[in-house]
Amino acid sequence: MKFATLSALLALTLCAGVEPAHAQCANERAVQRPSSTQESQSGSRCRRVLSIFGLHIGLGGRHCPDTLLITPAHRACEPAPGSNTECDVVGTIEIRVRHCACTELADIDLGVTQQDCRCANAGTAGTVNDHVTIDCFPVPHS
Repeated sequence: MKFATLSALLALTLCAGVEPAHAQCANERAVQRPSSTQESQSGSRCRRVLSIFGLHIGLGGRHCPDTLLITPAHRACEPAPGSNTECDVVGTIEIRVRHCACTELADIDLGVTQQDCRCANAGTAGTVNDHVTIDCFPVPHS
């Protein structure tokens, strides 16, 4: 009894890595995704500053995020029922990081200073896979 159980376990272990000739098709396809930019919630507001007799008054301005994550355009997998196709990874694309801060521009006019949000490359934050669509196996013709 113990010998039969051990033989069955050994057979299952040896066959676990063997894939049948016609494995189940994933029925998915590669779809183009546009590039995207994510801004951090933290940051500062770049302002126009008016200085009158030593009094500084901040006027308006836009949000300048501390960090930007830029994911380039790539092809991702999505379900495609009945397509007899699947996705295959053809490469990886780096997700870029940029650090941003408000920088002061030169005086625009008498006592008016403008700030602008400037960003600089700060490396990468990982990768995203790029895919292509391939046929699973030949479809029999009738």
